[in-house]
Amino acid sequence: MSPRPSLSSSSTNLTDSQSISSPPPSTSSSPSSSSPDMWNYLWVPFLVALSKELTSVKAESTILLPTESSPSCPAPDPKLNYRPVIGIVSHPGDGASGRLNNATNASYIAASYVKFVESAGARVIPLIYNEPRDVLYKKLDMVNGVLFTGGWAKSGLYFEVIEAIFKKVLKKNDAGDHFPLLAICLGFELLTMIISKVSFVQMEITVCDCCVHLQLCSCFHSLLVQITFLFFSSTSHSKASTTPSCELPSYF
Repeated sequence: MSPRPSLSSSSTNLTDSQSISSPPPSTSSSPSSSSPDMWNYLWVPFLVALSKELTSVKAESTILLPTESSPSCPAPDPKLNYRPVIGIVSHPGDGASGRLNNATNASYIAASYVKFVESAGARVIPLIYNEPRDVLYKKLDMVNGVLFTGGWAKSGLYFEVIEAIFKKVLKKNDAGDHFPLLAICLGFELLTMIISKVSFVQMEITVCDCCVHLQLCSCFHSLLVQITFLFFSSTSHSKASTTPSCELPSYF
């Protein structure tokens, strides 16, 4: 009798036959796996075309002004000074009634004057009124203009320095050097005193508890109505002309 095949050998033969008879796997990829690769290749030319389209639209929508049509700008004029230097003369004191510096030789320049000059694009050099005169004149030759500030000093060394600087300014302008001078408040009073040669240019009036009417002339009244009393009623206008100022209500 021939020996019967064992179960293990038959199962082994079955496995071998299945492995041999099974078809080889297909090398072609499915449509679902190839779709992402295809979209990656399509996005690149789409983005390039979109960027070109946006660039052309932006170029067409840009409006150039007549001054912007030329790419080249003219060279700056060497005769013009675009950042002039202005000298501001200091004033005696500390600007705080002696609370900051009570020394007799102290001087100050209010920050508002410096900011006023710098807001116009200029630079500032302080001209200390009580520094040596040769140093002051040397600074004066380095600046393009001078500013006299407000204050209270109308005599002594400060008045002498203001007068000396004013004469220097006149000499520079007479020589053809454009040298501006701006005098504010006290500075303008000092110029009036220097030119008129009168030491007291203000009128002194002693008045106490004197109520007067507002005398509005015809030529000035229309201007006041348009500007000063623009939001007042006609009754308020008549009160201002007929009622003494001390009897007007506080809201007026």
